[in-house]
Amino acid sequence: MLPKSRRISPRERVAYILKKGPSLRGRFFFAKYLPQNRRICRFAVIASKKVGKTAVVRNRVRRRIYEAIREALKNDVMRG
Repeated sequence: MLPKSRRISPRERVAYILKKGPSLRGRFFFAKYLPQNRRICRFAVIASKKVGKTAVVRNRVRRRIYEAIREALKNDVMRG
């Protein structure tokens, strides 16, 4: 799991990013972001019911994405 300093926590902040932020689309992935001048990148992962009908499946997907982000940060692939 990512440390708290790397996560976006309040739902209001996530809702604001979803509403106002630009988006990136790919074949398997959709991302919303909000550019900032901070030194640290922060992340939130939301898995919709299109990913899986049960919370178990969605949480498993979220954990795998968080782990991929954590590994990328550890290997210095993502700066910030």
